[in-house]
Amino acid sequence: MPPARPNFLFVAVDDLKPIAGYLAEEPGNFLQCLYPDPKQRAAMVRILTPNLDRLASQGIAFPRATCPSALCRPSRTALLTGIRTHQSGIYTNGEFFRPSPSAFIAGAMTLPQSLRA
Repeated sequence: MPPARPNFLFVAVDDLKPIAGYLAEEPGNFLQCLYPDPKQRAAMVRILTPNLDRLASQGIAFPRATCPSALCRPSRTALLTGIRTHQSGIYTNGEFFRPSPSAFIAGAMTLPQSLRA
């Protein structure tokens, strides 16, 4: 019998900023400035992002992940291929990486392709 396929959920959110409750106790999180009292901060955290917090508690979160570009397409290209924006040459939302003249970029395996394989 082949092994069971893993249950995998990948969530990427544009412009989330560190307001998610599960990030509230990270060093330097601005929620600590807004709500310096730990009890008040805990109460606020419960209402900010309860569903996202529950997902984060059941899986792996990357609290120090940053966006490689200010635009969607270059950021998502980097996220899904692992190729940095300055290497892929994708700098605008009007570009797509598959027609790239570089075989390295055009033939890049994306995260969904890797998971499928």
